Amino acid sequence: MKRFALFTIVAILLVQVTAQGQSIGGINIFGYYQGQFEQSNVQGTFARQWNTFGLQQMNLLLEKDLGSSLSGFVGLQFSGNYASDKSWGSFNVEEAWMKYSPVEYFNVKAGLLVPTFNNLNEIKTKTPLLPYVIRPLVYESPMAALLAPSSFVPEKAFFQIYGAFPVGSAKIDYSLFTGNNGPDFVSSTLGIAGSLSGQDTSKFKLFGGRVGIRTGSLKVGVSGTYDRNNPGNPVNLPSFFYGSTPIYAAASMLGSVVRVRVGADVSFQIAGVSFEGEVISVNHSPTEAQQAILDVLPLYTGNNLYSDLNKLFYYAAVSYDFNDQWYGFATYSKYQDKFNVVFHAGMDCYGFGGGFRPTGSVVVKAQYARYAMLDLKVANYSMDRYTAAVSVYF
Repeated sequence: MKRFALFTIVAILLVQVTAQGQSIGGINIFGYYQGQFEQSNVQGTFARQWNTFGLQQMNLLLEKDLGSSLSGFVGLQFSGNYASDKSWGSFNVEEAWMKYSPVEYFNVKAGLLVPTFNNLNEIKTKTPLLPYVIRPLVYESPMAALLAPSSFVPEKAFFQIYGAFPVGSAKIDYSLFTGNNGPDFVSSTLGIAGSLSGQDTSKFKLFGGRVGIRTGSLKVGVSGTYDRNNPGNPVNLPSFFYGSTPIYAAASMLGSVVRVRVGADVSFQIAGVSFEGEVISVNHSPTEAQQAILDVLPLYTGNNLYSDLNKLFYYAAVSYDFNDQWYGFATYSKYQDKFNVVFHAGMDCYGFGGGFRPTGSVVVKAQYARYAMLDLKVANYSMDRYTAAVSVYF
């Protein structure tokens, strides 16, 4: 309790007074950021401890009315104490799209956008809206290099149609989107065949969508995508996790594999208690030739590792508002990648914490989370994270 009290005090000291929402030349400029303090304790083979302050994330948003039923939006994201001269963190253009919204049941977005997939994908970076500091595993951006979240959720799309139909006291939501495949196929340099940096070098495209229902505080939906994955790409196959050179070489021979993601989400509120949960199943359909390669891979490991490309993720979070300012929460999530020697059995993450809302634009949070591998014989690793953070909307 002393540790949480200390972290909460530190977070409160980080709160800054900011003006909300400015308009320049008809462009609305606003955004949000989350700064945090973290203590991490790693147990097992790589036991160590560190403490760090950081600007976890800052998003700068620009919005403009372009005329009747037309609007434009740009979202810029800075993360990890971003400083280009020191090679810290990263800067990304998260979104840049135009929207046409003539009626509630038909809207069109065109440009770089975050597609509708399950409930959390579109709001995963909107830290003032999230009760927790540490997000569910595949949505936690600092874990991206370890967990490859793009394998589970479509992070980018370029065209989306969506809307809502009233049905009695409920509403039926739908969305359909398309875009490039994941980062497995996106070029980062000038290719031999003339492809430019940032271009999808495959001839395949991503297709997906979501259908759901809202009534009162209840929100339920089912999502899906169809695209292709490249299991042998270093994005999915970091050598320090996947072991020997023969396995890496064999995996690189697989080429593109058909991938179908299926997701489901539910959220509701009752008697001051809020619940949200999701599940994502990532399923692959290798050809006979590709499966033959997969069937050979276990010979290099002496067990059934690497013979299955499929993945699974799910999480649940419960929060309770003690009053308009104070709340508490508990979270649990599981990550499993059957093609990864480290995560073959899976990893659990569970935690609890609370928060304080001094104003409508500031949230002070504290959280404890524990990560634990489910097969310690393969990966003797666990970690405790103690965090305190402040999210500010400006």
